[in-house]
Amino acid sequence: MKESSSTTTKQILLKNSLKLFAKQGFDKTSIQQIIDKSKVSKGAFYHYFSSKDDILDTIAELFVLKIISMTEDVVNKKDMSALEKLNYLIINVSLFKINNKKERTVLHKAVNKDSNLKLKQKIINRSIELSRKPLYKLFEQGAREGVFDTEYKKELADFYVPLAVAFRKSFLDFDLESTIRSKDGKDKIKKGLMFFEDLLERIFGIKKGSLIYSKTLIKELKL
Repeated sequence: MKESSSTTTKQILLKNSLKLFAKQGFDKTSIQQIIDKSKVSKGAFYHYFSSKDDILDTIAELFVLKIISMTEDVVNKKDMSALEKLNYLIINVSLFKINNKKERTVLHKAVNKDSNLKLKQKIINRSIELSRKPLYKLFEQGAREGVFDTEYKKELADFYVPLAVAFRKSFLDFDLESTIRSKDGKDKIKKGLMFFEDLLERIFGIKKGSLIYSKTLIKELKL
């Protein structure tokens, strides 16, 4: 099915905005630069977006929706155990964020500014809202299978996203590549991965050694 010109124009604006934000920063990028790079009229820009903040909000929303889509697809699979699903999600959501460097860098730099703290909280709240149902479904499956030993499944469904955000901020920061190259960077990331894995096993009541998150990420990142 052929994409409509309106859909294509919006995608072009988002793509070029992301490129400019990544190259020269959100604050140093003007709406006119986005218009010029996208080869559209000013009217076309304002047809889709009211401001640069609106573009950033859309980029963040799309980033979150990709992760939620991945989560729902895996949770709904009939041929995987709860433990297999949990391992897959923890690993692949992390890899998705690591491999999408432009979005990761732009969003991290933008939302961690004092002026954008509302957007940061909005992203976290949106992630919690959309992930609550599939995560609870996964935790219920794990409990039925006798793999997750916890009575706080609903609470975990709300708590998991903020926990993962706090972990990534401390150990898988936006400038991951520079951290890996630094003197003690690899050791810091290795210990962080093993800490997060141990923490999750304790919180979920999973047998120690059941998660393969740290081993897989250490291999993928060549630590």
